[in-house]
Amino acid sequence: MVQLRLRQWAAASPGPEAEARHFRAPIAPLWALVGAEPPPRRGDRWASSWRLRAIARDLAASVERFNRRWADYLEGLDLGPINRQVADYNRYYLLEKECSLGSARLAARHFVPKEEVTLDDLRAEMPPLPVPEPI
Repeated sequence: MVQLRLRQWAAASPGPEAEARHFRAPIAPLWALVGAEPPPRRGDRWASSWRLRAIARDLAASVERFNRRWADYLEGLDLGPINRQVADYNRYYLLEKECSLGSARLAARHFVPKEEVTLDDLRAEMPPLPVPEPI
């Protein structure tokens, strides 16, 4: 839905000067964060100022809604299965490598145990989107 709102903004706004009049900060970084390419050119028919304000509010609400849903999704994840795989890797990797190489010294070389996955790790790796602030 965020991509839809961004495309709606791009189709209705005359360009970056409209962003400066309707948002406290540029929204251009949002395009890359949502994995969409910005449109190569702006729409031919531009919306009125009140319509642009409404689109700006809708975009901000859409980003906030996405962030809430994303936080709920992360909270609902069961990290037990992935952390069991990490624990198994840490426990058995050296043994399997030693069986393959025939040398405990070579098997242990450059081995670094993996850390368990936590919600904080996931939040740091995939943070919420920055919420645009309409003026």
